[in-house]
Amino acid sequence: MVLGVGGASIPPAPDVSYDHRMLETLATARDLLLVVLGFSFVIFIHELGHFLAARWAGVRVEEFAIGFGKAAASYRKGLGFRRGSSRREFEHAVRAAIAQGGPAPAISATEYRLNWLPLGGYVRMLGQADLDPAATSALPDSYTSKPVWRRMVIITAGVAMNMILAAAIFVAVFMAGLRTEPPIIGYVRPDSAAALATPESKGGIGLKPGDRVVSIDGTPMRAFRDVSLAVAMSRKDDPIEIEVERPGEGALRYTATPSVGQSTRLLEIGVGPAVSATIAGADARRASDRRAIADELARLGLAQVEAGATLVSVNGSPATSGFDLDAAAQASGGRPVTAGFRNPSGATVAVAVPSVATLGTAEIPDGKDSQFIAHLGGLLPPLRVVSPTDDAAKAGLRDGDVLAQVASVEWPDTATAVREIKRRAGRTVPLVVMRDGRHIRLEPRVTSKGRVGFGIAPAAQAPAIVAGTLGSRHGPRPARPVEAVFDGANLVPGTLIERVNGTAVASFGEVRDALLGSMPPGGGQVTLRVRLPLGETFGAGPEEAVRLAVTEAQAAALRSQGWESAASWTLFEPLRTTLKADGPAGALAMGLSETKRMMMRTYLTLLRLTQGSVRVEHLNGPVGIAHLGTMVAEMGAMHLLFFLAVVSVNLAVLNFLPLPIVDGGLFVFLLIEALTRRPVSVAVQSAATMVGLVLLGAVFLVVTFHDITRLFGG
Repeated sequence: MVLGVGGASIPPAPDVSYDHRMLETLATARDLLLVVLGFSFVIFIHELGHFLAARWAGVRVEEFAIGFGKAAASYRKGLGFRRGSSRREFEHAVRAAIAQGGPAPAISATEYRLNWLPLGGYVRMLGQADLDPAATSALPDSYTSKPVWRRMVIITAGVAMNMILAAAIFVAVFMAGLRTEPPIIGYVRPDSAAALATPESKGGIGLKPGDRVVSIDGTPMRAFRDVSLAVAMSRKDDPIEIEVERPGEGALRYTATPSVGQSTRLLEIGVGPAVSATIAGADARRASDRRAIADELARLGLAQVEAGATLVSVNGSPATSGFDLDAAAQASGGRPVTAGFRNPSGATVAVAVPSVATLGTAEIPDGKDSQFIAHLGGLLPPLRVVSPTDDAAKAGLRDGDVLAQVASVEWPDTATAVREIKRRAGRTVPLVVMRDGRHIRLEPRVTSKGRVGFGIAPAAQAPAIVAGTLGSRHGPRPARPVEAVFDGANLVPGTLIERVNGTAVASFGEVRDALLGSMPPGGGQVTLRVRLPLGETFGAGPEEAVRLAVTEAQAAALRSQGWESAASWTLFEPLRTTLKADGPAGALAMGLSETKRMMMRTYLTLLRLTQGSVRVEHLNGPVGIAHLGTMVAEMGAMHLLFFLAVVSVNLAVLNFLPLPIVDGGLFVFLLIEALTRRPVSVAVQSAATMVGLVLLGAVFLVVTFHDITRLFGG
């Protein structure tokens, strides 16, 4: 076989949240069914290739099966449909005909079956069995009796059919049009590889919002996902060449060296996609997603703005993107920005959107990788709890809590906090959080994956509590020098900054604003009034004066950090474009090009896996594919078809790797047979089969483990 991997009382009001959950569950179940059916179809096409080639070559096909295990249902010409397998019935009819000396029964030798475990499929031919190399046959219609070249055709037919299927789907998708994010940069993270990208001749340092990425290392970019994937697939520590089209400047070329992202652990350059002027959530299927958008708008004081509203003006000027709020905030000097929104009802509302100070970032070596941490002139803000899950909330955590201690570490940085939590996987972790000026002790449970169920982030809105200083004994040492205003302050972690040059401050953003507002452009003397972390309660320690001399370069670095809108660009829908061919010929060209691109990307993923820039946990097994497929299915039929085409290409590539059990390994045996003019010995094939089973089993278990931990562990 060939594997493819009573009374008048008032009735209670209906439970609307329950109804929403039920509808969401039904929708997810529908999407999962579509993905399973689509995946089964991809496997069916693969096995159909083997089947048709075997029939063409005159080989008897005994079973054509989708799935593994026992048969759930089957069909055999001459017998019809059966529950379970019809093999015994067929064999009994053959034996009876032989015993009676009559002609062979008019029953097909091929059984078409659907097995109970739909995770693959196979074609079982006479004289060929992947798990039993000794199961040969000398009959003229057996697999082993056919010439090597015919057997090669049979083996490669499944892969060929998957490539043809992928190309056909891509052609159909590009004929209909695929809505996707254009390769336009909407956001550049400060101090990232993109912000520091080197121009070849003109354009100035760094990529800019609005740049359209034309190619990366010569490969054309059609969508923003292509940009992310091309960067992730680059070689670690090697620079990449980026060609962009910049409005008003034309074509520009840049060189940037990607670094490992803290959340994805993949190579990144620090860019985000362009966004539209429409608030997200209007089309969200899940009530939880719609509620999250409404809660965030209310938290920002924008409760009048509805999901699906369009940003039409910023400070009286027309707006075209959510990033217009950031641009206005940057020039605001910290003042609120007036924004006009048109709600889906047609009503226009004017709201004041707060502007918040931004922090700088510093690269900190972290083993073989690096992490980027936020700082204010070298001063590290404390970590805040962000979006705790229901389980974390039950343990007592609240959004905005300040992490004063994780295990035995006081005022930890991000890397230390994550490390201390992960060390207690499967147990509880002692935490001390500061809330409303009080210290609260908690002990939430850590999942087996090393997560508590909340995000942590430093921010300019954090209380003005010192968590450490870069380069001192109270903080990490940066990879590159930082203009550290507070370098000589030697502030002890937990110190509360109360005044800057006589101005009362309550947050890191206010510390920066007070510094800049009381200091000339060329720098000058700064006096801080701080309260030391002594005493039984927070803020009860002795007060102390700290004097600093700020240089012109340090003052300039503080001013360059600027402000951003409190209404994050992530509140807005991504900018969309339609990838559509001009006609059938164009669709065919795009389909073949996309098929080739996906094939080469799969091979490149395997290469980067050996080089370390892609890790095993980034791969998806059956559970991960199903979960990812359900999310893609929410986006529409064209996205699901595109996804299935990608799956088909991946199935073809992985099936033709030179590994035992899969088609590629069988092809290698046939190639050896063609060169030596004798088949590979049964002993060698049996040993290779065992190695292949162990290897594929181990890979299956590892990727499935990561699939499940991603799904249930966060």
